[in-house]
Amino acid sequence: MADKKIRGRLPLKFWVIIVLVVLIGFFSVFDWIRSTTFTLKIVSVTPEPVVATSDASCELVVQLTDQSGKPVAGHEIYSYVISGGGSFSKPRNTTDENGMILLKFKPQPHDEFRPATNVKMKIYDESNSVFIMIPTTIYYELKVVAPSY
Repeated sequence: MADKKIRGRLPLKFWVIIVLVVLIGFFSVFDWIRSTTFTLKIVSVTPEPVVATSDASCELVVQLTDQSGKPVAGHEIYSYVISGGGSFSKPRNTTDENGMILLKFKPQPHDEFRPATNVKMKIYDESNSVFIMIPTTIYYELKVVAPSY
């Protein structure tokens, strides 16, 4: 009987659901606004293009700044490959006092079965999302070329 309307009142379950939806909406908006206060950018890529050999590697320098352009220290930045071949030596890094991280990337070696292809990667700030995962994110396509023998 507790869930039935009593004298025109809505059931308690209805109000609990409404409160939960409002809270989730609030938290989502909070994280979305917070994510727009930070900027990630690629500062340098060395070398580019990278040659797809077994001993090849590439370094990407990434910087995180706040909305006034000041570096942000202590944030966890995560990176991973979306498409193409290769891997990061350390996918999760913490920004230094200049808001910088150094990503070391090793492309998949070129051979007859796996030709060299550009690598699409996603880099995002895990630290700026408080309630729901809405991070500041950048996508980058690293140019990869086959070795010339």
